[in-house]
Amino acid sequence: MSNENKHNTHPDLTPSQPRIFASTFVSELSVGLHIGGVGALIVLLAGDFGMPTNTFAILGSFVGAGMILNASTCQWWMPRLTAGTIFHAASYMTILGALLLAFAPYYWLAIIGGGLTGLSAALTILLVPITLAGPRAARDMALANGASSTAAILAPLIYGVIGSIPGVDGRLGTLILLLPPIYVLRTIRHIDFVETPSAYAERWAGRRGRKRRKDLSDSFGPVATVQAFGGATHVKDSQRARATAASPTSVQHIPDISQTIEDEEPSEAMAAMREAVNSEAAINHIPKQFQEVEEIIHPEPQHTKSSAPKMMIILSLARIAIASIPEFALSTWGAARLLNLGLSPANAAAIAAAFPLGLAIGRLTAGITIRNPHIFEISVTLAFIGSVMTGLAPNLAVAVTGMALAGMGVALLYPIAVDDLSKLPGLPTRKAAALATIAGGITIFVVPLLLPLIALFVSIGISIVIISPTILLLFLLPRGKAYRNLDV
Repeated sequence: MSNENKHNTHPDLTPSQPRIFASTFVSELSVGLHIGGVGALIVLLAGDFGMPTNTFAILGSFVGAGMILNASTCQWWMPRLTAGTIFHAASYMTILGALLLAFAPYYWLAIIGGGLTGLSAALTILLVPITLAGPRAARDMALANGASSTAAILAPLIYGVIGSIPGVDGRLGTLILLLPPIYVLRTIRHIDFVETPSAYAERWAGRRGRKRRKDLSDSFGPVATVQAFGGATHVKDSQRARATAASPTSVQHIPDISQTIEDEEPSEAMAAMREAVNSEAAINHIPKQFQEVEEIIHPEPQHTKSSAPKMMIILSLARIAIASIPEFALSTWGAARLLNLGLSPANAAAIAAAFPLGLAIGRLTAGITIRNPHIFEISVTLAFIGSVMTGLAPNLAVAVTGMALAGMGVALLYPIAVDDLSKLPGLPTRKAAALATIAGGITIFVVPLLLPLIALFVSIGISIVIISPTILLLFLLPRGKAYRNLDV
């Protein structure tokens, strides 16, 4: 046994505080900084290089490309890698990408840097459900996604403040992207991800006869949670995913997790089995014997029909793709729209935070709003009105109001659509999650590129207005409640 393994398995030599949750939590900051700041970054790069904003449109699509690639190929390469390897790869990609974005002398090098940070974010999105697997997954993922949402709001503000400093290139704000990966690389140095592949396993490592060790997650108070996104549900703290847990950038649907008391002492066998059976995302990447246990303990739900109708799957995936359109139209091109209203690049970058702020408000209040039986229809209407207001706004006040309304409107559309897909009779949860990732990823890849193409003929504001009616198609496509009576 290696020295590293000894360090992690001996009861007296385990670190005083587990580190995997902290590493995952901080990694999510990188995701939020990239996705929330990409629109502001496009504006600032265009200004610094003296080029049209359309030149940097691809920056908004790299995360979507990475999500599609990962969901399509991870079954082949993921079993051969540990979470630590992926942490290292994502961290080094982010560091190199941030340096290129900040200092690249040529615009195409800056685009490569943006590609590295985007693909790194997609890797982190894939990793989070695996490293946070276990009975506390709902709470842990809610906290990690909360970190990402906070970073998404701060990113455009940081870029805008730095860009407003005389004589300083706004793109230097991307150096903030260096902090999370540096912390992660330092934190995971002594973690053996083979012996302790997740935060749950690490908390219980060497703790037989004693309570689990606490980590960063215990620094936070109770997390308001809801069971599902498809309608009114009961609420219970710390056991199920908060409404913010599912989004186009965190598409893992949280199933009904084991009701195990979080601080009870598990036997070694039970700890291993729970680690296997509680992670829908990780089930394809665990030893064969645990897969067999999972099939016995947590079999896929049985339905009266052997499989979901293909047309229903297609329509459900269309709903997921459409639900993502306004979010990534405005997160990528909201700052450019403000630039057209006469703002400086720095001010446009900062004020564009109105959209992720509205998005965060919509998700933070979801524990209350999700109980409204008409929340889906209300969300679609708000998203449409807010998008049109943003596109047609005659002044800054109207545009900012529209962006905030649109953010609140789109907050729950994607989670509701994913939840409905997961409820299709006969569709395995793991397959539903993979299909949702691909559907959302396609939209995230296409929309940031589509808008500037339309803007070749009309303004970016009119481009937003032109694609806004697509969200109304959600009124026409069937919803989950129409077929849930097929469940046994």
